[in-house]
Amino acid sequence: MIPILVTPMTRVKGDAKEGYVYTDTFTTEDRQFTKVMRGTAKDNNVPLVDLNEDSVNYLNELGVQGTTAVVMSIEAGETPAKSNSGSYANGHPQLKIDGTHMKEALTKQYARFIVTDLAKLEKDYSYLKPLTDAYTSDVKDAIVTGNWDKVYPEVAKDCLTGDNAYYRNQIEKMLQLGVMSKDSDGNFNPQNIMTVKEYISALTKIYKIDESAFKNYVDGNLTREVMAAINLDAYNMKFKSKPKYMTDYNGNNITPDDPNYDPNLVGTEAQYYPLVGYNAIKDRMSISLKFADKVKDAYNLGLIRSEVGIERGKVQNGYYIEPQKEVTRAKAAKSLYFMYVLGSDIHTENDIIAE
Repeated sequence: MIPILVTPMTRVKGDAKEGYVYTDTFTTEDRQFTKVMRGTAKDNNVPLVDLNEDSVNYLNELGVQGTTAVVMSIEAGETPAKSNSGSYANGHPQLKIDGTHMKEALTKQYARFIVTDLAKLEKDYSYLKPLTDAYTSDVKDAIVTGNWDKVYPEVAKDCLTGDNAYYRNQIEKMLQLGVMSKDSDGNFNPQNIMTVKEYISALTKIYKIDESAFKNYVDGNLTREVMAAINLDAYNMKFKSKPKYMTDYNGNNITPDDPNYDPNLVGTEAQYYPLVGYNAIKDRMSISLKFADKVKDAYNLGLIRSEVGIERGKVQNGYYIEPQKEVTRAKAAKSLYFMYVLGSDIHTENDIIAE
């Protein structure tokens, strides 16, 4: 056995405000893991990957908005997934921004730091060479050049910091799946408006259904009511019965229209379905007549949720669908990610690349 010590990545302060500086959070008397590991490595001449230092530097590079986006900060409509804490479909069931656990976008960067540090350590610990020799050629080149584009082609240059980073995790998954794309400069342009054609193309690729089934949709800027209708059509083509994220995997779910429904349920009883019944939606009368039935069905299935008044780290829904509002590429990625997870097996590893 060859021991290698890896210090723990720092935890993230969930309610940090802009300008906050991230530091090592393991400094209290009973949690001096980082200090003890560094001392143990030095005293025993053991290789040390200082992921704690790497994480602190990276999070400060991202800033508060960029960092908060890639830890377990969950809002309504972000994912139908669930843990022992309950369903995440309407926000984080523990009513917090979890700064200990993280989304895929951040784990990939921590993996980058670890392999890079091990390559540097090989100079002083030659017995690590068989490990670093096993790296792919792309990883070896990236360590030398500092350019990780070939290893992580899904990382968009304009989605790392500030407002543009808000849906970084969803954007990177859509790019990883090959259903959305970057421009020639490596930018995703998250605030640009999504088109109907682009959205249909992405969703049909995710669900592997025939794009021609959506030929009745007119191309143009995508609105929320059209997105809801497309989601419903794709859902009906994909599923013969409700997927587990909607039903038994999330416990005894009932819809908001059921007289026994309790919108205040959180924790392990947090439900998949929207917290606000469709009849309570205040702008439902502004939905175009041709899409009214589909929007209602999509809403009741949780395929579209209010974006008004929701907040990461809270279980809450808004009362406005905003049917005529145009959908940005970032918001489209959020919706596509939700549909992608909904169509995935509950026990499938989320390690999928473009075919």
